Amino acid sequence: MKWLVVQTWLLLLISFLAGALLTWLFLVRLRQQRAVTEHVIGDGADLDTPVLGFEAPMLAPYPGAVLPLADGSAPSPGHTIKGDTDSMLYHAPDSPSYASSRAQVWFRTEDDAQDAGFRPWNWLTRTTTVVAPTNGAEPAEAADTATTGGAEAARVAYAAEAARAVDAVDAADSAVAVEVAEPADAVETLEDLEAVEASEAAVATEATGTEDAAPTSGVAQAFVRPEIDEEPTPTATAAIESPYGPGSAQPLPDGAAPSPDYVIKGNAGSMLFHTPESPYYRRTRADAWFRAEEDARRAGFAPWNRKIRQSARTVPVPAFEEGRYPGSARPASGGAAPTEEFIVKGHEGSMLYHTRRSPFYDVTEAEVWFRSEADAERAGFTAWSKAKATTV
Repeated sequence: MKWLVVQTWLLLLISFLAGALLTWLFLVRLRQQRAVTEHVIGDGADLDTPVLGFEAPMLAPYPGAVLPLADGSAPSPGHTIKGDTDSMLYHAPDSPSYASSRAQVWFRTEDDAQDAGFRPWNWLTRTTTVVAPTNGAEPAEAADTATTGGAEAARVAYAAEAARAVDAVDAADSAVAVEVAEPADAVETLEDLEAVEASEAAVATEATGTEDAAPTSGVAQAFVRPEIDEEPTPTATAAIESPYGPGSAQPLPDGAAPSPDYVIKGNAGSMLFHTPESPYYRRTRADAWFRAEEDARRAGFAPWNRKIRQSARTVPVPAFEEGRYPGSARPASGGAAPTEEFIVKGHEGSMLYHTRRSPFYDVTEAEVWFRSEADAERAGFTAWSKAKATTV
C-alpha cells in the first residue's frame, strides 16, 4: 500500500513539472512572436490586433530575412523579395521567374538580400549606368541597370518591328488602289485591257520601228502590282513573349520547346543553361529556351559545365627549365635541383652522374639534373661507381 502511494505522488509531481515546462515554453514563444511583430509592424502598434490577416514572421538564419508562411507566401505585405538559399539568388517582382520561384526566405528590400549574401537573379547582366547631368547638376548613377535582355525592351522592340512591316504593306496596297482609280477610262474587262495593250504596242512600233516597246499607258500599268520589299510577318514562334532578350522564348505549357530551333534549356533558379550533351538535360525543366549558347550567355546564364571548362583552360606550366639532354633539367639558382623529382646530379666535365649514395654527392655542383639513373645513362653519362672501378 505504501508503495502505491509513493508511485502516485511521483506521477503527480512529474505531471506538474511537465505542465509547468510546457507553460513556460508557451510564454517564451509568445514573447518572441510579440518582439518580432514589433520589429515588423513598428513600436507602439496594437499587437493584439492582426495586421491584414498576416501572422508574425519567424526570423530566418540570415540578417534581415524572415521565413515564409506554411504555403510559401510572404509573412507581411512589406516583404516582397524572394530568396533562394540553394542558388543564393533573390528575385524581385520584376524578375520573369518571380511567380514560379518558391521563396525559402523573404526580405523587405534588395539591399537586405544583398547584405545577407544573396545576389540578384540577373547579376551577370547588371552594370552601373551614368546619367547625364542637367542644369549643372552632378552626374547620378543609376545602379543595377540591366544591359541586355530586358523583358519590356524586347517586347517594345519587337512590336515596333511588326508595326513597321504592317505599315509598309498597307502603304503599298494604298498606292496600288490609288493608281487603279486615277485613269478616267478605267478598264473593266480583260478583253478591254488586251485591246488597249495591242493599240499601244502598234503605236510604239510605228514610232520606234521595233516590236518590243513596252506599253506606256497608266491604265495597263495599274493592273501590275508593284514589287514590295516586305518585311517578314511575325510567326507564332516569334510572337511568344521572350523575357530574356533576342534568341530566347518562353516554354510551352508542358515545358517543351516552342519550335525545333530552340535547343538550349535555361534554368532561372540556378541561372545555368543546359545543352543536349548535358547529363541533366532531360530532367531539367526549362524556364526559358534559347537558340544558341551565345543567346543564353547574353541573357546572363552560365554553362552547366562551367567549372569543367575553366579547369580545361588551365594548362600546367613546367616549373623548371629543360636541359640540353632528353629528360634533363637545368639547375636552379646555386645549382640546386629545379624540383623534388630531380635527384641525380650530372657533371658535364667528367660526364659522370652522382646519386645520393655517392660520397661526392653533396660536394658536386650539378651542371644538369636527371630524374633517374636511366635518364642520365641515356644522355651518355656514367655512374660515379663504375668510373671508380675502371680506374682501379
